[in-house]
Amino acid sequence: MRHVHPNELNAARLGSLRPKRKRWSKEEDTRLYELVDYRLGYTSIAALCREIADQFPGRSVDAIEARVAGLRRPGGNWGGTLERDHDTIVTLQLDEEDENAETKRWEAKVLEAICETANGAELERVGVLQWLARRFCDGRISREAAAGELEAIVTSWFPHTLKPRPRSEPPNAGQLSKKRVRRLQYAVLQRMYRKRRKDAVDMVLTGDWRSSHMPKRRTVPGLTAYWKEVFEVESAVDNRPTPRPASSLWAVIDPIQEGEVRKAIREVGKSSPGLDGLTAADVGKLDNRLVLALLNVLLLLRSPPEALTKARITLIPKVVNPEKPAEYRPIAIASVITRILHKVLASRWSRSHSFADLQLAFQKRDGCCEACDLAGRSSASA
Repeated sequence: MRHVHPNELNAARLGSLRPKRKRWSKEEDTRLYELVDYRLGYTSIAALCREIADQFPGRSVDAIEARVAGLRRPGGNWGGTLERDHDTIVTLQLDEEDENAETKRWEAKVLEAICETANGAELERVGVLQWLARRFCDGRISREAAAGELEAIVTSWFPHTLKPRPRSEPPNAGQLSKKRVRRLQYAVLQRMYRKRRKDAVDMVLTGDWRSSHMPKRRTVPGLTAYWKEVFEVESAVDNRPTPRPASSLWAVIDPIQEGEVRKAIREVGKSSPGLDGLTAADVGKLDNRLVLALLNVLLLLRSPPEALTKARITLIPKVVNPEKPAEYRPIAIASVITRILHKVLASRWSRSHSFADLQLAFQKRDGCCEACDLAGRSSASA
């Protein structure tokens, strides 16, 4: 070593020195706590520390890991232990004597589902939802404050991109050639077949395809004023007392599972998007953990944001060429995310409850066939 160049000798001596231990400051502890609480979705402390190591220059991953293992939430524990190479388990301190103990238990179950591990490109957005859910369940923010934050989050993620625009009148088809008429009729029938096969069959059987090339009247005088008056009528108030059930069926609002979401997306199919422009196919392309976390947060807060509940109204004509406003049928088209949540809850409800024999609405039953059979048996027994 005496014959080594001085620069190499000094570098070797400096490299052999043990690094000086540096105490964690209060600011570093606060920052570390915020990062851990915000990203509580990793399978282990080691993976979490590797992710946030760049936030603490001069600190090794092992040092950050040791500090996280010994760090405690201000005023208590983390609300669950983070164990190395084990899944994150989220628990809540439940008071069995509290009258809302069952609700707290349910909130803990939903929170555990939200805080499950997330991998992929949507990790950051899933972490935002986990952080919001944990603060609400810990009592750090009220339900109103959490709903306000969720409103801002959903508005930024899924902005309303569809804007209403007036429809232009179609050109006059009186001077079209027979070849052009046949092409228009064929195109209309093919589009209908791709969208709704049943309506395409009805169009052929009823003969409506012969007039499908004709321009349909799209504007009816007084259409907007008529339906505006209908929609602005206040709902009737029902003052009847609501009976309190003897028991609660908590299985209906259990945490939403991935299989239920996939089934609901298939049921939504190719239906029209809401104001956010999202289709069922677009939701299916999102990260599964993001969709699950969002639906479970909606379930947890019991207050869906306005960005997902505001719907666009489409007026569907009841006849081939409507001439009066009453000859239209309004349809409200909400966000696909809201419809997926409704389908999951409706499926659970229908499996858990029995309905009356005459209850045909909102059920998968052949109402016409059953009604005809009931009428036939009634007339036969009269």
